[in-house]
Amino acid sequence: MKDKEKLGYLHDCLLELYLNLKFESICPNASSIDSSRVDAELEKLKTVYSYTLIEYIRATMEMILNNKQTSAADAVHVCDTEVCSEYEKIIQKLEGEVRGHISVQQQMKLYIESYQSRIEELEEEASLLY
Repeated sequence: MKDKEKLGYLHDCLLELYLNLKFESICPNASSIDSSRVDAELEKLKTVYSYTLIEYIRATMEMILNNKQTSAADAVHVCDTEVCSEYEKIIQKLEGEVRGHISVQQQMKLYIESYQSRIEELEEEASLLY
């Protein structure tokens, strides 16, 4: 294989790689890609230098990675929001239980005070009788 043939083959491989990346990033479902669109893009890119194709591939890869990171971050944010709402529900339930316990505690204090005053009254009556 001559050098020109090798360079042509390399250029064709780069073209194919770039188009695959581009259309995969646009439409992950490969069956819905219009072949006329691919052919038109191929004709436009045949005159582009190989180095430029490499830059296109790099830029496309960066966009794909950024999109994946963004979607992963969004998924984490959604999970965080769901977790936060669950925690809020749990906290509200626990706060309600605490308020209930405080209410019971206050009632118990009132009962204790009333029983203590009743005990004191009975002790006074008992001391008067003896």
